[in-house]
Amino acid sequence: MGEKVQGLQPGILKWARETSGFSIPEVAEKMKRDPAELSRWEAGDGAPTYPQLEFLAYKVYKRPLAVFFFPTPPEETSTEAEFRTLPSSELEALAPDTLYHLRMAKAFRQSLIELHHNKNPVSQPIFRSLSASLKSPALKLADSVRSHLGISLNDQVGFSSPEVALKAWRAAVEDAGVHVFKNSIRQKRVSGFSLHHEEFPIIYINDSTTKNRQIFTLFHELVHLLLGFNGMTIVSDLEFGGSSSFQVKVEVFCNKVAGEILLPTSIFRRESEGFDGDIAELAECLSGRYNVSREVVLRKALEEGLVTREEYREFSAAWNAATTRGRSGSGGNYYATKMTYLSEKYLGTILQQHYQGKLDADQVADYLGVKPDIVPKLESGFLKTVGSPSYTFSTQAPFL
Repeated sequence: MGEKVQGLQPGILKWARETSGFSIPEVAEKMKRDPAELSRWEAGDGAPTYPQLEFLAYKVYKRPLAVFFFPTPPEETSTEAEFRTLPSSELEALAPDTLYHLRMAKAFRQSLIELHHNKNPVSQPIFRSLSASLKSPALKLADSVRSHLGISLNDQVGFSSPEVALKAWRAAVEDAGVHVFKNSIRQKRVSGFSLHHEEFPIIYINDSTTKNRQIFTLFHELVHLLLGFNGMTIVSDLEFGGSSSFQVKVEVFCNKVAGEILLPTSIFRRESEGFDGDIAELAECLSGRYNVSREVVLRKALEEGLVTREEYREFSAAWNAATTRGRSGSGGNYYATKMTYLSEKYLGTILQQHYQGKLDADQVADYLGVKPDIVPKLESGFLKTVGSPSYTFSTQAPFL
């Protein structure tokens, strides 16, 4: 047996476990230890060895090792306080992996604050140019968002695929001052979330969902930010039944505006007029034409009285089940995936400051969350990407 860790604060062990969303039996199973032993560690009766603590810190709780030697737990805003627009039942169901991605998003936000000295580089960010409340007319707000982003309906129809559409919408939102990160979140019910901030609001999208679903999540969360709230895209507001709570009103509003941005009601009425097929066929047709999810089309059909709530639920459940069966994890190109997750804006800012001598190689690796030997390959892939004439930096200084 190895030596027990000295100077470990037992209260930190309990804090790290609880804020990571794990029970003692779950952690014990991961460590292949007796749950009673972990309970004793948290009570200060005994301690893990260094290898055991490292496993807990890096593999289970995903926290810096040094935090376990703090005299008291670090102050963090609770998930309940941050996502007050979500029902408590949904907050309680958040998985440890989802909580980890929330911490990752906060780390990215802190990095942006440091890199830009707490000043958004966009002169007129969308969250200051536009404001919203639950009383805002959805159609007017949707038109204002589309106008600010500078992508017309004709542009949208011209996108050759959902992937191209997602890249264009994401770039437009980032050009408007909102950084968009992606990653694969294991909890499939969570399509993404947003963190409000006066200078650096963040949207974080689950990359394991379909591209059309990611587009909808992007706008659902953008509306959350315009309302001034943190948000999370978890379920259809129809799953909350007939509740008229504030939380449900927020989700209904965000869904309404996101749907109006992507497929205006006037366009849906024109497209559906005289359509003699079934609703599933119409959804498939408009989904492909406008690069939106079938649920967006179906929701329009519900609003227009073309389907019932029960039919909406049945169609949506069937599509989601088919999508889940059809998607499987694949390694792909690590460097391309990492660039996709980080976004060109974030990666470009870091590399630019590196070239200007403001960041050394180790700092670059820390900001990117990679080992130093990975940086050159990310840099090489990035330079190939920005060779495209469609890419421009939002910062004033020249890149090279």
